[in-house]
Amino acid sequence: MRNPGLVPFFDPECAVRRFALSLLCIVAVAGLARAAEYVVVAYDRETKILTMKSGDAEIAAKLTTATKVKVLDADGKVLEKLGRVETLEKLLASARDAKGRKLEATIADGIVTEVVIRPAK
Repeated sequence: MRNPGLVPFFDPECAVRRFALSLLCIVAVAGLARAAEYVVVAYDRETKILTMKSGDAEIAAKLTTATKVKVLDADGKVLEKLGRVETLEKLLASARDAKGRKLEATIADGIVTEVVIRPAK
């Protein structure tokens, strides 16, 4: 006789619950690290800390060598030659070009993982 308190692993009802729970977890994790549009406030060249503003909130995040950089031209095409962290650092080092510049960034755990730079208007 089977114990009614134990549900077999391959029970269809249990499988639907597991699927729904895994889908919910995927959506929750995807929401933690998503790209948002920021305005550059400041950049510290020595510590590689980029301070950005999104709405009323200011966010400070660190640039690393693993940060992916995408530079887009006016048509929205990715310029492969400029897609390096050094390009972003040169742009941010110039206070005239950096302050107030809009960019899209993905931040996870205080580290910038990806940056998309669009041409200035």
